[in-house]
Amino acid sequence: MKNDPQKPISVTAVIPSIEKNDGKKYFFYNAPSVDVRYFVRCDESWAYMRVIKYPFPVLNFLTVDVYLTPEVKFAKFPYRIGDTWDQIISAEAALIPFSMHMDIKCKFTVMESEKFTFDGKIYDIFRIRMERDEGNNHIRIEDNWFAEGLGFVRGNTPDYYIELKKFTTPAEKAK
Repeated sequence: MKNDPQKPISVTAVIPSIEKNDGKKYFFYNAPSVDVRYFVRCDESWAYMRVIKYPFPVLNFLTVDVYLTPEVKFAKFPYRIGDTWDQIISAEAALIPFSMHMDIKCKFTVMESEKFTFDGKIYDIFRIRMERDEGNNHIRIEDNWFAEGLGFVRGNTPDYYIELKKFTTPAEKAK
C-alpha cells in the first residue's frame, strides 16, 4: 500500500465461484484482505469486467454490487503496443432505499511490453494504462500488466503496487 510503503503486505486472491450474469459466465475474483471483488470473463478478443463488489459503507461485511454497462473491456487480445480504445460506462448500484448512478469515461492504451519471470519461466507482459474520469474533473491513472497464460501479473495505482508471486490451481491446492 502506497500509504505505508515500508510495510509490504501479502495478499491472497481467489476465484471462489463462477456465476452467470446476462447469460454469460463470469469468474468472481476476490482478494478479501484488501476488499477487491469483481466479476471478469474473457473471449478470444477481450477481457471484460461486469460487476464490482464494494464493501457497504460502515458495514464492511456486506457488499454492494455495482453493475457496469456495457461491461468494461479492460484488455484486448492479441496485445499490440499502441492499441487504444475508449469506453463510456454506466455504473449503477442499489442501496435500498436509494440507487446511485455514475457515468465513467475510460481510455485504455497498450503502452509497452517487458519480460517477467514467474515460476522459472519468462513471459512477455504488456502494460495497459487506464485513464478514468468519474466526472469529478480528476483523471485517475492505473497501469496493469498482463501475460498470456497468466492474466493479471502486476498493478500500479495511486493507492497500491501489486505483483504476482504465487499461483495455485484448485487441483494443486488439493494435493
